[in-house]
Amino acid sequence: MIKKIQKNAKVVVKAIIQNNDNKYLVLKKKDKPDWEFAGGKLEISENLTQALKREVKEETGLDVYVYKMVACVSDKIDNTSFVCLVFNCYLKDEPNNKIEVKLSDEHDEYKWAKDFKKYLPEKYHINLNTPIVRDVGFGGFSNERD
Repeated sequence: MIKKIQKNAKVVVKAIIQNNDNKYLVLKKKDKPDWEFAGGKLEISENLTQALKREVKEETGLDVYVYKMVACVSDKIDNTSFVCLVFNCYLKDEPNNKIEVKLSDEHDEYKWAKDFKKYLPEKYHINLNTPIVRDVGFGGFSNERD
């Protein structure tokens, strides 16, 4: 059974950014032990791809190609519900293959990790070959049959 999403749910987009060495970009939140993918909230005038490219550029200084959605994760933090859409992304070609990450004030560290699951919460343990839908917060999504 699919439950109703709360009316005040925020839409968030996240990017699993893969480089030419098959490593994935993870960012550490400033003054917190938490790691995450680049991304953020959708603005009213944006579509999903525009929002994701904007957030990645703001947080990392990088330009990406958005390839495909690989997960939909619902969550609830404090009293706010989120629907997080996770996309597999690739870096746009850089001159001389030089990739320079320029972190925003939201993050204080980054890593190119072979296994991003070591850094991220379980809700983001995503198999890039098998799209998932996961409910970790308020209900509404499931990849299992009731």
